[in-house]
Amino acid sequence: MIPLCLFFLLSVEPVHGAWVAKGYPGDWEETAQALQDAGVDHVLPCFLYGITPAYTSDIVPDSPGFPADPEWVQDILTECGTRGIEVHAWVVLWKSSNADGALLDSLAVAGRLQVNLGGDTIPWLCPTDPENLELETELILEMLDRLPLDGVQFDYVRFPNDGSCYCEGCRERFSEQTGLFVGSWPDDVAPAGTLRSRYSAWRAERITHSLDVLSSLVRARGLQVSVAVFPDYQDALGYGQDWVDWSRQGVVDRIYLMNYFSSASEVEEALSGQIQLLPEGFFTVCGLGSGIGSLGISSMEAASQVGAALRWGARGVCHFHLNESLLRTLQIIRNTGDGRER
Repeated sequence: MIPLCLFFLLSVEPVHGAWVAKGYPGDWEETAQALQDAGVDHVLPCFLYGITPAYTSDIVPDSPGFPADPEWVQDILTECGTRGIEVHAWVVLWKSSNADGALLDSLAVAGRLQVNLGGDTIPWLCPTDPENLELETELILEMLDRLPLDGVQFDYVRFPNDGSCYCEGCRERFSEQTGLFVGSWPDDVAPAGTLRSRYSAWRAERITHSLDVLSSLVRARGLQVSVAVFPDYQDALGYGQDWVDWSRQGVVDRIYLMNYFSSASEVEEALSGQIQLLPEGFFTVCGLGSGIGSLGISSMEAASQVGAALRWGARGVCHFHLNESLLRTLQIIRNTGDGRER
């Protein structure tokens, strides 16, 4: 049974979006028209991956791992803007595996990359390092100055797993900011360590702090801020991703739950629990894996998943990610309805 407090949402026009990987497709005039015909009202193209923009930057060098393509960026902005489709920049934070090699080497030498539990340096910026937050800040400001956006979505707002970060910088900052003495590093703060619970809380606090700083930059321009998050809240906490806290503090305007499942029943089960964790009426968008080929989601199944999401209180849906198959699916959903009546 659908909770009574959710019935009022069913009469509100839901948002309908799609994530767009860099480079897709070649003809944005045609694609934007197809999206408009399918009722899509916003797209989330990946304009900034870690510390590598999809356009030529004055701050960081271009990288062959994520080549600058200013024409692609401009085509999306122009063709979608002409049709009233909002453009929200999809921004991947911290993960820097596609960055310029020389830049990564310099960051590693400076101790600004994450170190895993095994002592290996990995190509992710350490989010507890103030210099890294400053770099992300500069890149966000450059993007906001250059591109006429409607919003920004932050992704990878987290650590890569519970086995990171254990760099020397984290060791120093954790002790300084908590007043706790770590006798054996990293053993005391590792998953089975005596200080693990406090370290986990500190990791989450640092992630929330960085999100709050970056969110403020975007909101200062009058733009909307959203985040993409793991669907299981307890799992997300293991990555330092406390999306329930973000919603309660009002750090973001929307949360996109990555409910990438193969059936509507799984989407419904996940969302029914997620909605209960969030403040009543919080703008929640259900991310769907409609464009993930390995999930084998048919067009009719995708329509059923949209219906399940809206029946259980999502304020809209967003599909991961745009491709030719998804474009056909979106048109079928438009023609058959979203399934809320079923």
